[in-house]
Amino acid sequence: MSSNIEIALRPGRIEENEWESIVKAIDKVLESGIYIGGEAVSRFENQLAAFLGKDCIAVSTGCGQDSLVLSLLALDLPKESLIITPPNDGGFSSLAVQESGYKPLVVDVDLNGLISVEVLNAIPEKLQQEVAAIIVTHLHGQVCDMLSIVNWAHLRGIKVIEDCSQSIGAEFLGRKAGTFGDMAVFSFYPTKNLGALGDGGALVTRSETLAEAVRELKQYGWKPRFHVSRSRAINSRMDAIQAAILCARFPYLEINNKRRRALFDSYVEAFPNQSFLNSGGPSFIPHHIVILIENRDQIAKKLLREQIHVDVHYPYLNNEMLGINAIGNTNLPNARFLSERILSLPSFPTMTGAELEYTISMLRKEIL
Repeated sequence: MSSNIEIALRPGRIEENEWESIVKAIDKVLESGIYIGGEAVSRFENQLAAFLGKDCIAVSTGCGQDSLVLSLLALDLPKESLIITPPNDGGFSSLAVQESGYKPLVVDVDLNGLISVEVLNAIPEKLQQEVAAIIVTHLHGQVCDMLSIVNWAHLRGIKVIEDCSQSIGAEFLGRKAGTFGDMAVFSFYPTKNLGALGDGGALVTRSETLAEAVRELKQYGWKPRFHVSRSRAINSRMDAIQAAILCARFPYLEINNKRRRALFDSYVEAFPNQSFLNSGGPSFIPHHIVILIENRDQIAKKLLREQIHVDVHYPYLNNEMLGINAIGNTNLPNARFLSERILSLPSFPTMTGAELEYTISMLRKEIL
């Protein structure tokens, strides 16, 4: 294998035009002398809100995980509440629930790795009565059946938080992910479909009351400035440089999402007898391209030796993690089935045809 292929299969490259836009945006912030808040942050919040749709309000944060915590704090739920979380999102949702002072109720997912109404209906009635909110994770760029989930939740007085960290730009029934629930959270970690060059996050809601609560909670609980008015608050602000970078990259999001989808279609065409995670049809925007294969761990090791950078998102279920005190049924057959077979394949917008062909040829040797 040539060294060019080895380097090229490492994601993170950015096209020249997009990179130039980023550099100009950074220079502008450096010249302004305003590095926290300011025009760049406001512009990004407005851009994100406009992208998602009418009446959306976006509030930037320091990272996606902070956004999850802040969403729960802003909802001001009853103490000791249960919060429904998926079992297969890397622990992020359950950890946020714990950090917010609540208890994660981990439920199973369907065979696309998503929470569904069928799973929610299986929760014992007694536990349902203790649930105050649900975190619905749109994993890998898929979108859950949000109309059914929102109807189920709101009939029971349960708040809905959408975790859109992996699904920006994906749609369900013509509406973008993040526009169905009471609140939605986003991550702009560098590997996301819209990535900063550091950490960054946001919350989106249509409620000005919730948006204002988040603005206070993310800055020490100040109201007014320097006066702590909330007993639980954090410091989680987006740097102006990261906001400017995200503004510069926003115009490239749609084309980069199309390139990711083209990669997904190429993998599916190359392996017609294998299953891939994709629940969203034409509105699915791949974040990870996930194939299901037997003998996953052995195959992954062989591919890694060939410098093909596969990964598992995610190898551990939330209720198996020592740091998470989850409650609920530990028998999660669908989540466990997936966790033993899922493999994320190389997929990033600047991946070349030669790199894709090489990856497919090496994978074909192992599974055909």
